[in-house]
Amino acid sequence: MQDYRNDKMLPNLIIEIKTENIWKQILSRTKTPMEALDNEDICIKNQQGKDYPEGILEFIPFLLLIDHTNSIISTS
Repeated sequence: MQDYRNDKMLPNLIIEIKTENIWKQILSRTKTPMEALDNEDICIKNQQGKDYPEGILEFIPFLLLIDHTNSIISTS
């Protein structure tokens, strides 16, 4: 498991990546960001380390940005 923090984007949340290769899967388009969420590969926790499902609302724009970037890359 790895924790990723982006102080500008999600200052109060810890994003836990449950599978080591999730970013590789998303970036290589093996999985879309939404498939990663559906499969519960991504878990959001608050600063106390407790599950924080509402945090996904803050994380979705980041996933959509990755998805949009992938679509631009694939068309160029």
